[in-house]
Amino acid sequence: MIKKLKLLLCFTLLTSICLLNTGCMNLVAKAITSNYGTYATVIDSLPAIPEGSGRVFIYMGTGGPNVSNWMGLNPRVSIDDLIHGLSATFFFYADLKVGHHQITTGKLTIGSFKKTYCYGESVVDFELSDQEVKYFKIDYEGKNAPNLAKFYIALVDSNQTAVNEINDLTFLKNHGGISKIGDTYY
Repeated sequence: MIKKLKLLLCFTLLTSICLLNTGCMNLVAKAITSNYGTYATVIDSLPAIPEGSGRVFIYMGTGGPNVSNWMGLNPRVSIDDLIHGLSATFFFYADLKVGHHQITTGKLTIGSFKKTYCYGESVVDFELSDQEVKYFKIDYEGKNAPNLAKFYIALVDSNQTAVNEINDLTFLKNHGGISKIGDTYY
């Protein structure tokens, strides 16, 4: 009986790992977030940018890892010292105080078993003015899995170009402030 239970446990674990590393779990993730609408439908209902702040939008567009980031793996984005989650075909925004900021992505963890969040390899430093809106796009190359891809973040030159790219992406409402740089997890 114990042997059958161990076999069942191993089977369940392996099945779960397989499902999480394929696109199946992304369907669940999209179902959870899809009720927030697309950029085109939510942009007018977003709260006003607070006085003394600006707003940044971050998106991946189409393609890229979908599932693994829901399980606490990359891709992640750091905005200053906060880590945020991201997924392909989704976007999120953050209101930041006026001044100098840094966004990084790619390899935001160090360590094999005991992992620690750090700044990513791809870095964009920028200044944000009062009521200013900036768009940042994450591109990737490599395999469609977070640990096998390289992520690059760039400031989109034209806000209109960014709006055209982001218009049909789904709003990822529960992205933010997951962890801080220096936090450790197993």
